[in-house]
Amino acid sequence: MLTAIGQAPVTGLDQANPEIAVATLVLNTTREEVLGEGWDFNSEKGYKLQADGSGNLIVPAGVLNLSVNREDSQFRVRAVQRSGKLYNTLTHSFNWGAGATISLDVVWDYLFTDIPAVFQNYIVQRAARVFAGRVLGSDKMVQFNALDEQTLRATCLSYDCTTGRHNALVQGDKGKYYMAPTQTALSILSR
Repeated sequence: MLTAIGQAPVTGLDQANPEIAVATLVLNTTREEVLGEGWDFNSEKGYKLQADGSGNLIVPAGVLNLSVNREDSQFRVRAVQRSGKLYNTLTHSFNWGAGATISLDVVWDYLFTDIPAVFQNYIVQRAARVFAGRVLGSDKMVQFNALDEQTLRATCLSYDCTTGRHNALVQGDKGKYYMAPTQTALSILSR
């Protein structure tokens, strides 16, 4: 990232150096933003979460985003994450009942080293563009880095499409195909 602003690369992360501290912050923020989009490699549909003895559904560490799995017919609820737990917006309570289980669609956070290489490259390039804009304020550097960033994002999209095998049609319980829920179909097409 430092090379994006014409600086020499460093061998260590000395947080006392303000440019290194800003670069580290931008890289971590960018990693969370990119992973938060929910790619095939860090998304899990139908993740079962069981309530503790108090009836609370504790959100596991490393969750960037979650939603109630719409294919789970057991619950017709609206849930949001608050204070590290799931809150039921229909009953206005954190209590789901002791032993209750809910099916969630989860987007997980990963360490940078655990992310596929195509996403590492994209995250670094995107972070470099943001970093160059913040540190130098140079429109030319930002535009130059933006071209590489677009190419790398296209590579990520290709990787995601190949591994995810996305389709606007989904297979139902009886083997018949039907149109995916509007939100799912639109998220597939919007990428």
